[in-house]
Amino acid sequence: MELAGDVLEFVGTLVTAYGLFYAWQRLTGRIARWREQFARIGTEVKARLTGRRDATVNATAALAVAAGLSATARAEYPVDSTETLENQVARLIEITNFLRADIDATQGQIAHVRDHPAVTMEAVETAIADALSSFETTQTASTIRDLGWAIGGIGMTAVGIFIGFFA
Repeated sequence: MELAGDVLEFVGTLVTAYGLFYAWQRLTGRIARWREQFARIGTEVKARLTGRRDATVNATAALAVAAGLSATARAEYPVDSTETLENQVARLIEITNFLRADIDATQGQIAHVRDHPAVTMEAVETAIADALSSFETTQTASTIRDLGWAIGGIGMTAVGIFIGFFA
């Protein structure tokens, strides 16, 4: 009986340790940061060994404008070189007029959005309050779930100690 109590205490302690470690890891995100650091080190070693570096840039238009970044877009439209010069010019005029109309339509849409904002300050405040409330509820449930393992381990340890008293 004493052995059963000791085993239960040990298992309870392991479950508690796992639960606390899991809750700590989810709260701090330290394991994920360690993984990212090892991946960065691996990428750096690969770059030094191969002499190549890969870069991926993800930026929204707003971020790019705020950071003062600019981009030049170039589109090539096929013009049949076997056509006469007049037909080639006519094709380019047709493409230019299409692009000009598209630009005008886009500028009109931008002006409409600028002059008629669809979002009011009340709507923004309500959305923020709702998001914070939802986040708080989710965070509380997540914390309870994370600590559940630790609480269960403490319970097992307590039962093991109780059994050890009567052995």
